[in-house]
Amino acid sequence: MLLEILAVIGFLLSLYAFYVEKKFEANNKYHAACDINDRVSCTKAFKSKYGHTFGISNSIFGMIFYVIVFVLLFMNFTNIVFYLSTLSLLGSIYLAYILYFKVKSFCLVCNAIYIVNILLFVFSFMSVFWTGRLKNSKFLLTINIGRFWKWTWKIGIFWIECFLD
Repeated sequence: MLLEILAVIGFLLSLYAFYVEKKFEANNKYHAACDINDRVSCTKAFKSKYGHTFGISNSIFGMIFYVIVFVLLFMNFTNIVFYLSTLSLLGSIYLAYILYFKVKSFCLVCNAIYIVNILLFVFSFMSVFWTGRLKNSKFLLTINIGRFWKWTWKIGIFWIECFLD
């Protein structure tokens, strides 16, 4: 459920980035809520030459990415989500470098998206690898959150499994 929430948040942030970009294209005097000053500016990042890849806005790629992630999670393909989140993490590191050192700006929306991508990577990693490692241990104390009651809001109970083989 947490991964789905992160995908929705990422989609909404990308949608807001697209909205700001389009508003700025229509009116050069548009001042977005995320534009605080010259050093903290979303539109400065969006209108830079790095705000587009192959002539397409990065926010469109973001929206497509988060929709794909959400659909894959709905279909229970968490492994694929992990690999996609690894790519998005690498892309976020690259874009953060560009933003800080080339554009020389701090974009609130961009940084929020970077945080979403980091969390998406961490929690998809935990979902794919951490549970498998725990199941192979000799002594297991873990929290089961909705594994048996998929698609519900119930929280599983604590359990202890000793001497698993």
